[in-house]
Amino acid sequence: MSTPTTQLRTIKGVPFAWQDKRILRRIREEVEDYPSATLVYLALTIAASDTGSDEFKTTQSWLAQLSGVTDRTVRRRLLDLQQLGLIEVSTPRLRAPSTYRLLAIGHSGRTIGHQFRTIGHGEGTSVSTIRRKVRKGKATARSYTSAVERTAERYRRNGQEESAARTEEIEHQRVELLASKQ
Repeated sequence: MSTPTTQLRTIKGVPFAWQDKRILRRIREEVEDYPSATLVYLALTIAASDTGSDEFKTTQSWLAQLSGVTDRTVRRRLLDLQQLGLIEVSTPRLRAPSTYRLLAIGHSGRTIGHQFRTIGHGEGTSVSTIRRKVRKGKATARSYTSAVERTAERYRRNGQEESAARTEEIEHQRVELLASKQ
């Protein structure tokens, strides 16, 4: 009886795409349809890897083909990724390929190392859980806005002004959108 030999994985001579786990976590925590957003981000990292640069040109239809989602879903998720400050997109007037740039996440990112954030003075609650409560009418947009403001204030006390401003901006947009749908 022979024992199987185990080979170690190596990236030498093998094409690969690299994703920052902090960015993937941020997408998971802050984008409502995070599965498709993750697929689009994966397609972007593959395109970046293929060109050997964090700035590259490609079409939305190619990203849709790489990610396995529709062109329309790609457009929506690209907007989500832009709003989070994870990518920059420059689209020419003609229907030519857009220029994409993958951005690094700094240590001021509010989701680094934390699966759950504490909103206000309560226990740790995920952002998606609070959004679901607002959508289902179990929490009000006003109470959620108040909790976001307390979270932003906590960032300011810790000297994280950029995170505070970003928290207020992103979450207020989401609350307004949810409130308009009710």
